[in-house]
Amino acid sequence: MPSLADPELKRREYERVLGPRDKKQLLAAGITPKTVRTAVHVLALVGLAVGLWWLKKVTFSTKLQGVLMVTAAVLLGDIGLKLTRRLVPFGMLRRHSAAQTAIFAVVGTVYGLIAAFAIVAVWQDYTDANTVVAQEANALGALEHMSRGFDVVTKRQVQEAARTYAYEIINDEWPAMARGKDSERVQGALTELWQVYTDMAGKHRQADQSLYERSIYQLTEMDTNRRARLAASQDRIPTILWLMLYSGALSTLVLAYLFESPNDWFQRLVVALLAATTMFAVFLCAALEGPFDGDISVSSKPFQYVIDHMQNLER
Repeated sequence: MPSLADPELKRREYERVLGPRDKKQLLAAGITPKTVRTAVHVLALVGLAVGLWWLKKVTFSTKLQGVLMVTAAVLLGDIGLKLTRRLVPFGMLRRHSAAQTAIFAVVGTVYGLIAAFAIVAVWQDYTDANTVVAQEANALGALEHMSRGFDVVTKRQVQEAARTYAYEIINDEWPAMARGKDSERVQGALTELWQVYTDMAGKHRQADQSLYERSIYQLTEMDTNRRARLAASQDRIPTILWLMLYSGALSTLVLAYLFESPNDWFQRLVVALLAATTMFAVFLCAALEGPFDGDISVSSKPFQYVIDHMQNLER
């Protein structure tokens, strides 16, 4: 039976893999078809790894981002398995199977803890941002309600500034927070509200004292929650944690390559499931990282409810 050392068989293999061009030069340089396939797999691995990092940073549909990230991870895992089978002899895997099992258990456990910590952290930031937004909107609504107990001029000033505040949050500050910024228009409306109540100090009747103090409390709550909301819009996962997530996922996959398995399809299936699971954890962190950007983000509906309620009371 002819072997790969046979020049004629080598020539045919080159024509199948590379085509007839430059095969003589490649043969003269000692480059074999196995070397070419290995190089192609390495380039594909590098391209997929760069693509996964890029997909985390780009902004488009969250569902599409998740599908692309998981698909790229599965392809990367499959190509890496093929590359490992070409470079590592099967007998070596069998001799070191016990050590590989122990190392895989340790690395897998540590990576699971890191991924769980990251997911819990971003989910906590997301729920905290939701709470802050609800508290800010509630304080705004309460402030507008209590303004009806003051004189007509003061009531109109407070209601107009409150309506402007909520409107500008929805239409100007919410898109700005997706970029980690705030709105000067919202700050202007808030300053106007403070000016109204500052001018009222010492001028209201004794009967309005309690109402005035409760209004100042609600205005302070609204201001405090706005600052917390703006701070939450800039929350991001530290770069070092992203590196740990990606390196941990890669280490887990590489260790899965080194298990001996006589059934190639079974190991490819296991690696694909492992790659999809680890990358889905990374995707969850990426999708929830910014509470105010992307498809999975905190809603501005509480402020719209305040505006709608103001309009209903004016009818």
